Amino acid sequence: MDKKIHILIAKAHLGIAEEMHGKFKQEKDNDAKVAFRTVAAQNYFYAGISLLEAKLAESELHSYSHENRARLVIENARMFSKEVRELFDLVDRNLRNAVAYRAQNGKKYETLRRFALLASEEIR
Repeated sequence: MDKKIHILIAKAHLGIAEEMHGKFKQEKDNDAKVAFRTVAAQNYFYAGISLLEAKLAESELHSYSHENRARLVIENARMFSKEVRELFDLVDRNLRNAVAYRAQNGKKYETLRRFALLASEEIR
């Protein structure tokens, strides 16, 4: 895919994530809060990943897998800020699974959100 498609995908995921984040912040029922936070986390993750892929696509690089993406980000570190690389490393390992699939909260969710929002600012 080309950069434009990756960016459109990222915008769609980010829009859903931000909508769910808003519902999460306003919700009073704990179960509903967990559900909204989990959906937001999944979409923040995919928004951030799509933005990384958009940046890689500028150099006609495509990851095709989580392992290859991590390798390409390391090999092409100059394409990304240090903070995006560090957040990607945290998010790509176990943090995404903890938040998006086991519904853990705390700083993990905020780190995942920060990754997507920073990537969206950095990659245009």
